[in-house]
Amino acid sequence: MIDVESKNLFCVTASGYGLRETLFYNLFSRLQVYRTRAEMLLALPLISDGALSLDGGIIRSTGVFYLGNRQDIDVRFAKSCGMLNKPDYYAATEKQIQEMKWKKENLMDDLKRETSLWKAAKDSFERKKEQLLKFLADSATYASQLVNSCDIEVTLSVVLRQTAKVCKGLGNKVGG
Repeated sequence: MIDVESKNLFCVTASGYGLRETLFYNLFSRLQVYRTRAEMLLALPLISDGALSLDGGIIRSTGVFYLGNRQDIDVRFAKSCGMLNKPDYYAATEKQIQEMKWKKENLMDDLKRETSLWKAAKDSFERKKEQLLKFLADSATYASQLVNSCDIEVTLSVVLRQTAKVCKGLGNKVGG
């Protein structure tokens, strides 16, 4: 018989599972219980991981049968004596764990959303930066050609007008 001290009944794993969800589930999840050995033997084709009967029969998953006298094998199931006495803080702690899991999930979703927005803004900035640098390089080439062919004042006003157009276009694209 498995007897766990009451102070250990409320231990939970990092993922929030207790003894029932971990140890006991792994031990007894596929165990089948029958009233008598005869019923257990009738169900033999359906037993995959082991079975036991209340009158002492045991069938293991390896195919080993223990069908001795009832006096030899004493199988008993303890009756529950009502509600387990959980500490007062147990329910509050459980609620806090659930709230923290919910907050963590929400924060992770927010982080993913913000990261994707940041990447999009960064990519947009890089494209605009490349366009501006290309424009400045083209303007310098264009300005040097104009300086060689005409008056410097005319050249400067043309470059300033083109720069104003590009900056206005960039402002509309970044703001809108």
